[in-house]
Amino acid sequence: MTEAKSGFALKIFHKILLTMIAVALIPIGGLLYISGYQIERDWRQNANQNLTLAANGLVGKANGWIDMNLRVLRENAVLPDIASMDAARQKPVLKAIQNSYEWAYLVFTVNRDGQNIGRSDDEPPQKFKYGDRSYFKQVLEGKPLGQEVVIGRTTQKPALIMAGPIQDGGNPIRGVLALAMHLVDVSQVVTGARIGKTGFAILVDENNKVIAHGKPEQVAQALQDLSGHPALRNPESAQAPIIYEDAGKRIVAFTQKTSLGWTLHGGVGQLPVTGDPASRRTLTDRAKAVLEQELMEFIGPMAAIVCEETWGSVSEMEAALEVLGRELPDPGQVVRFRQNVLKRLA
Repeated sequence: MTEAKSGFALKIFHKILLTMIAVALIPIGGLLYISGYQIERDWRQNANQNLTLAANGLVGKANGWIDMNLRVLRENAVLPDIASMDAARQKPVLKAIQNSYEWAYLVFTVNRDGQNIGRSDDEPPQKFKYGDRSYFKQVLEGKPLGQEVVIGRTTQKPALIMAGPIQDGGNPIRGVLALAMHLVDVSQVVTGARIGKTGFAILVDENNKVIAHGKPEQVAQALQDLSGHPALRNPESAQAPIIYEDAGKRIVAFTQKTSLGWTLHGGVGQLPVTGDPASRRTLTDRAKAVLEQELMEFIGPMAAIVCEETWGSVSEMEAALEVLGRELPDPGQVVRFRQNVLKRLA
């Protein structure tokens, strides 16, 4: 007599059922990976939108401040006391303007010969000549506004000068009315707001001289020229946030123009940069394999698709690390991804 077998045995029905479940789970799993990838992409898009909103807000603030100063110049330049070019008659008006606008340390007038006539302070105007200043020349050349970042002759500190023409009706220009503002004070008014926890903004003129700095102490004693700044040299920063390196940090940055053609630069989100020479290597097949494997640890199988799309646009390891790092929503993951890749390739 045959002895009955103990235990559970898979019958054809069970096998078919398990196969059907497995077949059903494969697309579901793939859908989950794709959904996760899309969520991460949406996160990056939201981050870019937040930076854009921050830029719009700061530019709007800067434009409002610029318009206020232009109105001050226009409205006061036509007053009879100012148009008289008489220092005694101008003095009360100039002092009233200075008292009304806390960022102006001096309000003054200059005749067509460049000689200082009226002042809001108590310095003797006879000892000041401004005929060599660019803002003075701009107004005499017919521009409605003269502007220049200089070392002020009164205080010997970095200052922004904004100037407009003094005219009596439709008559030729009789002189120049000017506002002098220390860059530290301008910085506190225009770029004092922080972007996120660590970000700040910098405002530069058409010659890339700093007008206002999110860290006012940077412009307290000397003029700064940012012509070589990576964000200002890269035209793409005006279209969308870019990433550049500065003093061992990776910074996400954007730029926008103000109504006067000045450029507002904002930088946020600093990430450590590894100084490993591996980051400067040419992108080899082995490097591509390591990049894909390490990226897969964070975003799963979608890494293969992302990497395939990336290889055609980059040729160096550093560029690949930057592009692929954008696929990670968490700055901490970006750092770990970068460190893991460079460690394996060292």
